[in-house]
Amino acid sequence: MLANLENKFGKDNKYVKERKAYYSLLELSHYEEMKKLNNKCDLNKSFILFFYSNDKDYLDYSVKVGNILSYLKKANPNVLIYSFDVDSVDPLVHKLVLKYEIEDPVLVIIDGKYRLTSIHNIDEINEYL
Repeated sequence: MLANLENKFGKDNKYVKERKAYYSLLELSHYEEMKKLNNKCDLNKSFILFFYSNDKDYLDYSVKVGNILSYLKKANPNVLIYSFDVDSVDPLVHKLVLKYEIEDPVLVIIDGKYRLTSIHNIDEINEYL
């Protein structure tokens, strides 16, 4: 959904940024609730936080990692993926960036434990699931 908006109106469009902030809030709420359910009901879900950047220097790599994660999600329904733009001015996203000490603009965090900054294929992620 967000990718379509970005393609149609541009990544810097005010409406797109507002929608991204709202979507980030929804994703974060879903993430927190699913973690609780996973623990309480033993659902055996894995959680991936994907931090990306639309900055021109990182965009190609962000898209590549995003595509790998999309394929992973289709192949493994027990994986839940939440994506956040590190360049967002949204305060909740900023808190996540601080909490997870995000220094690399493209980063995958698996189950809150594993930090992957150099991803080239799905096997590198599957190793930690």
